[in-house]
Amino acid sequence: MDVVISLLGSVAIEACCLFCFSIGRDRKALKEETEALVELRDKAKVKEWLGEVEKFLVEVKSLETSIKGYERRQNQSRCSLHCSQRCKFSKEVGMLLKDVRRLTFAGSFSTGMVNHGPSAPPSTEDQATA
Repeated sequence: MDVVISLLGSVAIEACCLFCFSIGRDRKALKEETEALVELRDKAKVKEWLGEVEKFLVEVKSLETSIKGYERRQNQSRCSLHCSQRCKFSKEVGMLLKDVRRLTFAGSFSTGMVNHGPSAPPSTEDQATA
């Protein structure tokens, strides 16, 4: 009887060790796959941020066009008392300035999160040197 219990005990220990080994391997896989998932999440955040930046740049360009048109009309007109329009532009510029600061702060991604592949838009440094 002692031999049977001894054999069953050693089989149980071996099964436990195999199970523990499996847990260790699974934990390692879980960690690696979780890191890959976090990386995908971070890339999605970068894409979302890039979308916000693109919308912002359209707003800035539209405002610049409006201001230039206003200034051109002002140069052709003798009266420069259009304070309400200048105040409106000033408020819009202030709001856009807050947005650019928010986007700049939100764009402080770690270097590993940014994909500089062919689908990535050129950076401002690339545009400045072109």
